[in-house]
Amino acid sequence: LTRKIGSGGMTEVFLAVRESDLLPVVLKVLDASGKATSEHLSRFIQEYALLSRIEHPNVIRIYDQGFTDDHAYIAMEYFERGDLRAEIKAGMTAQRVLEIVRQVALALEAIHGRGIIHRDLKPENIMRRPDGTVALADFGIAKSMMQQENLAFTQTRHGDVVGTPYYLSPEQASGQAITTVSDLYSLGVMMFEMLTGERPFRAESLDLLLARHLSAPTPSLPAEHAALQPVVDKLMAKIPEERYATARALLDDLDERAHARTVVQPQR
Repeated sequence: LTRKIGSGGMTEVFLAVRESDLLPVVLKVLDASGKATSEHLSRFIQEYALLSRIEHPNVIRIYDQGFTDDHAYIAMEYFERGDLRAEIKAGMTAQRVLEIVRQVALALEAIHGRGIIHRDLKPENIMRRPDGTVALADFGIAKSMMQQENLAFTQTRHGDVVGTPYYLSPEQASGQAITTVSDLYSLGVMMFEMLTGERPFRAESLDLLLARHLSAPTPSLPAEHAALQPVVDKLMAKIPEERYATARALLDDLDERAHARTVVQPQR
């Protein structure tokens, strides 16, 4: 162990070095000794079970999982540059925003293809590597759509609000069924924030914030980003069926728009 880098609830996070090759890793450690740990342990095991099936450059790498009498741990990729929040605060170019959106969409395509919904997409869960690539992380409340894999895990009750309020889809805000396009709504909120530096919806209370996700129109982007308004509007459509059907559909649309911008228009 090198140092403690975070904690929350019954989980502590440490920076460590793998002895075999001196690779820096993050150890997420759960105290499994208490009486009230069953749900936390189930989610902890589920996070590993979901992630261990995925090998994709835009999804966090998981190296190992283990148990002792009192603890459970997951060893995962370490990101020395931290998450996307610092980059948003510093200001981002439209080109960089589109790079991030593409990479997150590729990550979503990979996990959705495995039957996994992330359910908590936000800048703090987008981790940055030194080469500029990003990876989707923190699958603590992710959910498998494959029922047989859910039988052993503590289920989220229908009607529960799961996720971070600023990035919640309308169906999450109202406790309705969550699907893969719920993640796309959250990506739309992130895209708006990356382009403007501000979240699309703010409110003085949780109830008001949830109400805005449910009914307030998507705000307009600044004039310099107006060409991307249709993309943000489609991602953040209130009705799930009006969003991009898949992450691949979003990627295809972005490719078509990029191609259209590069086509040289004739002078006459």
